[in-house]
Amino acid sequence: MTSGTTRWLDECTVAALERFADEVGAMAEQSGDEARRRFYEGMAVAAKLIALRWEGKCAYIDNHLLHNVYEALTAFPLDKLEEALALEAQEACNGRCSFCLKEKPRLVNGPLAAICEDCLQFGLEVMAKQP
Repeated sequence: MTSGTTRWLDECTVAALERFADEVGAMAEQSGDEARRRFYEGMAVAAKLIALRWEGKCAYIDNHLLHNVYEALTAFPLDKLEEALALEAQEACNGRCSFCLKEKPRLVNGPLAAICEDCLQFGLEVMAKQP
């Protein structure tokens, strides 16, 4: 290109978006400038979410979710975010469902979440209705 800009996507495919997300993710890790690092992290997250949508793994991405992801990235470095999620999951194991947020006597505990029987049953019903 004559303008000196870089063309990131040579094709509009899921694989190209995932490569792009990996490249800007690596750039974020190497960046010494905090603002530039946040920009690259945001681009990586956006590209991954669009790739998921193109693959049909999600039909809709809520703006509130995107806002929360961005806020989490600006508030915590990724390693601190993982620590916070693990701590939250640990606390969830103490009787609170990660989905309905209700105290429940019986939970299925995962690495980052805990789910009660009611929410699990609801999830199974939703999955059964999917084509």
